[in-house]
Amino acid sequence: MRAEAANAVDLASPARAAAADVRGRIDELLAAGDIAAALRAIEDVVEDVVCEPLNTAEIYADAFLDAACQRAGAASLDALRRGGVAAAPAEHAPVVFIASRLQPSGGHTAVLADIARFAGGPVKILLTGISGRTALTQLDHLFGGIADLAFEVAPRGSHFARLQWLQQRLIALQPETVWLFNHHQDGVAVAAVQPGQGYQLKYLHHGDHHLCLGVTLPFGEHHDPHPMGFRNCRDVLGRADNKYLPMAIPDPAGAQPAAGSRSGPLVTCTVGGRNKIEHAYWPAYPEVIADVLAQTRGVHVHVGRLSAPYRWRIRRALARRGVAATSFRYVPYVRSVAATLRHEQVDLYIASFPYPGARTLVEVMAAGVAVAAHDHSAHAFLGAMDMLPPGSAFWSHPSELLRFIAAQDRPSLQRIGRDARLHYEAYYTPSVMRDALAGDPRAQQIPATAFRHRSDPLAQALRVAGEFTVAGVVRRWALRQARRLRSAVF
Repeated sequence: MRAEAANAVDLASPARAAAADVRGRIDELLAAGDIAAALRAIEDVVEDVVCEPLNTAEIYADAFLDAACQRAGAASLDALRRGGVAAAPAEHAPVVFIASRLQPSGGHTAVLADIARFAGGPVKILLTGISGRTALTQLDHLFGGIADLAFEVAPRGSHFARLQWLQQRLIALQPETVWLFNHHQDGVAVAAVQPGQGYQLKYLHHGDHHLCLGVTLPFGEHHDPHPMGFRNCRDVLGRADNKYLPMAIPDPAGAQPAAGSRSGPLVTCTVGGRNKIEHAYWPAYPEVIADVLAQTRGVHVHVGRLSAPYRWRIRRALARRGVAATSFRYVPYVRSVAATLRHEQVDLYIASFPYPGARTLVEVMAAGVAVAAHDHSAHAFLGAMDMLPPGSAFWSHPSELLRFIAAQDRPSLQRIGRDARLHYEAYYTPSVMRDALAGDPRAQQIPATAFRHRSDPLAQALRVAGEFTVAGVVRRWALRQARRLRSAVF
């Protein structure tokens, strides 16, 4: 009878049974002392969730997984201390950052560099390598000029070996502050930090629209780097103690040209790589940009790497509307978005969709360029409208974007751009970040917004339908295998 009852539960709720099985397996591994296998199992769970696009903005944290990481870290630290590692010579570094992997582009690495610049003392950045190798030689444009900063990379080995290396380094460095910048799946980083170790833990929640390890840690400070994340953690996840840490970029020299300084068709721009744009989503980026160019007869500058098949989709969409392929200017990588906007004389920035780049929006506002942002069909969180000043252009259906553009001329867009610039000066300058890090409540003020999200059930249904195709299944499988291989190799 007991077996029959158990089977009935499994059949009635296979998802619940699967979750119980995953948790039970991790518990068994930890109880057996197999920390390496437990951390690998935790990583696999997160990877499976993150690689399913339909999970985006549906699950943000899991207390069991975070607690399991902490159990693994406590067991590792106990083993180290029993082995006498605590007696190793100290080499004091007041501020330590723990990260999984750093990249030359994207907001994650740039925010870490911004905080490190204000640290005011020797800084160590410890890299676990869990999600891949860091090309340190490509980071000079972000970390150059920061005094007394050094990188250390965990030696290749098992997850347990990397965890012990991290904890040994924390013991030796004796930091006063530890910033945790882990990628979603990096249980090694989350396990390494433990309560009562003499340092103040500060968790930077940058992996914000997916399941991410470390979100529910019961000690330390929880920092959210944009208004959407702050409100989500406060209102949805119930983190009543989270803090808002505004992103910031240095003030770019010069902004937009004066009103009326040039004529000709409008120049639009979008910044975003494959992870921001190449998704099964309606409206589709190739179609929207082709519609914009058919209306403006201008130029659209795309900054960020897109796959060759996706660029072909864009060319095909342009051809169907009789728009020259040269109207779409593809720039895979730039070091400064603000400088590119000035060089290309961009009139309107169309934020990437379905997923925007939060730090890129700060760069655009700093450059004094008007922004049109997409209201995601399912989640306001994925639209980043809360970062923009009141009066900014928000659109759900492509026709709304086209109507907005048709109603503008260059002087009106420049006026909107000046409002964006004032918003940057009020909320996103380096001095605001510095004051927020120092605990000034005025600098931690959340920008006011009059935006109201409008859900679009039909667009959301089309998105779901687009994922349940042979191509969608193959794409998810390939992504999962690529991430698994990268983790195994590095």
